[in-house]
Amino acid sequence: MAEPQLHETQLARWPIRFGPDYRETVSLRGGQRAQLTMLGREHAGRIVRGYAHLSRESRYMRFMSLRDELTGPQLLHLTDTDGVRHLALGAGVQIGGACHEAGVGRFVQLADRPDTVEAAVTVVDAFQRIGLGGLLIQRLFDAARERGYRDMSAEILSDNRAMLGLLAKIGRPIRLERDGTVTVARIRLQ
Repeated sequence: MAEPQLHETQLARWPIRFGPDYRETVSLRGGQRAQLTMLGREHAGRIVRGYAHLSRESRYMRFMSLRDELTGPQLLHLTDTDGVRHLALGAGVQIGGACHEAGVGRFVQLADRPDTVEAAVTVVDAFQRIGLGGLLIQRLFDAARERGYRDMSAEILSDNRAMLGLLAKIGRPIRLERDGTVTVARIRLQ
């Protein structure tokens, strides 16, 4: 299997859309606007604030556990990004004059399959069902393809109908493999 074509040393000179300075403003259903940006260690506070606004059900559906707050090692993992093997996009929604943490989409390269990334998307309950989850998934597809990855996978609780329904609408070939309470979605990128 081929390694991705882009490495972190090339980020500064490679003409890529999803680089360290990536920023994009998008319109969501209902007329709301979201600002998408790259996330890193300096954004730990954003992750913590967003997590605090997830319902217990949303926390369980995304992290497959019930924790009231993220542990130090979890927060480090979520923010220790390099933009190639681990990439995270944050979404903030403008309401009035304030920006509210609304969601995160991320992928991490699989150690045993270097041409594949595992993706995860989290959207704060107040901003679900307005198109943000699908938008984050699409941007993850684009960023992964830009880096030369061929496939994407995602582990989803089998009773997470909202995420499985969202994946069914993405317009890409997808293979679902159910293993007890978890369904693994495999999506071809290239």
